[in-house]
Amino acid sequence: MASQPDAAIALIQRQIKELDLILEGVARHLNAVAGKERIAKWKSQTVAQLSQQVGEAVAKRLADTPPGRSFSYDIVEEVSDEAEPYRNLLQALAKEIAKQKKG
Repeated sequence: MASQPDAAIALIQRQIKELDLILEGVARHLNAVAGKERIAKWKSQTVAQLSQQVGEAVAKRLADTPPGRSFSYDIVEEVSDEAEPYRNLLQALAKEIAKQKKG
């Protein structure tokens, strides 16, 4: 999958941290619109980085992942729910790469 698994895992962990920072900003400023815009920009940049570092197929998996659904009237929770599928995919991808590295 990745010619350099450690670099790929580091990239994924960095992107997860960046997503968490976006969500912290939403919680701090209570601005869901700006948060959703930042997540969209983050997703686009992350897809490009994954494409270069890990491969097109992996990047397409993230690109094709729809935002999560929210059934809450809490704007912070709404944005967090939207980002959750992206975080879950990246965490699973990091585990997958680590497992392939060992195997």
